[in-house]
Amino acid sequence: MPQERMHLLSDSNLCGIFAQGNTLLFSRQSRLNMNIDKKRIITFLLNLVQKRPASRTMGDVARGLAEVHSIGIISGTKLLYGSADFSRAADLLRLNKIDPSTVPDAWKAGGRTDAGVLRGNEKWAGATASAGLVAVKCLPGRPLVVSKVSLLLPAKSHLVLPVDEVADDCQHNALVVVENLESFRRCGLWNIRYLSRCGANPLFIFRGEKDGTRADAVNALLDISELPVFAACDIDPAGLGIALTLPRLQGFVGPTTEELDRHLRINRDASSGRSDLYLKQYAQWARVLDASPHPEIRPLWEVVRRYGEGVVQEAFLERNTLEAEQDAPRITST
Repeated sequence: MPQERMHLLSDSNLCGIFAQGNTLLFSRQSRLNMNIDKKRIITFLLNLVQKRPASRTMGDVARGLAEVHSIGIISGTKLLYGSADFSRAADLLRLNKIDPSTVPDAWKAGGRTDAGVLRGNEKWAGATASAGLVAVKCLPGRPLVVSKVSLLLPAKSHLVLPVDEVADDCQHNALVVVENLESFRRCGLWNIRYLSRCGANPLFIFRGEKDGTRADAVNALLDISELPVFAACDIDPAGLGIALTLPRLQGFVGPTTEELDRHLRINRDASSGRSDLYLKQYAQWARVLDASPHPEIRPLWEVVRRYGEGVVQEAFLERNTLEAEQDAPRITST
């Protein structure tokens, strides 16, 4: 097949799909072209070449390949394929520097470096750049000691490291998993009553979020490590539930049950939280929390459930008592 007949549009192209000469695989006028993922096209072609099916149910990728590159014959709601179609699909892959024998799943699971090896372009990666990484920090003036390296970090900084490097020869006395990023970044300002629970040099770990380091990487680290674990979370159904998912949970970094009960009872009329958020969390976590015998989580949960509201960790971590903040931000049910 002549080289000029097919080529791949640059990654900056919004459609990001194969072209024949100057014609897009799916024309700009077609309603099918705007949401096509390039990796879907590659995976489709690899499966077609390697599995050699006699037919496939018609989808947007299959239809576009048939209409523009004559790969397959449209027959009702199906595409029919023969040996010539498999050859054309293989040629299209080779012209785009992709080996037709590449395992199709490699395009789904690979990271940026893997994608660079597969096609010379890391932007085709299926895994996020932060996969397998965790955000960690120490108390001001205390060294980060992992992977046989001791490092003092600037007071307001943290590091993002691979899970295996954090787990390797970790010389900290405990791991503190922090639910909220701001509280994680300000751990040096936590009140001594909370910090003293965690030992002389604990390692603080941000639990993660959708667009950064992820909770699954934190879970992987906790599974590898044998250090005791403390949870620093909001005192609400989600925060208490998250704490229960942590292995080797030594304790919950928060006020006493008596303080929480008094605070919620006295300040109930001043509540300004969101009932919809509390109720959503309740539906997800209530059954798990009701079944938990954990000596610290269960009493806190009973207070939260009694009043139908909770307290975010920012309301107490930097204070000696909840009573110091009468209008602490809370999640409520009324």
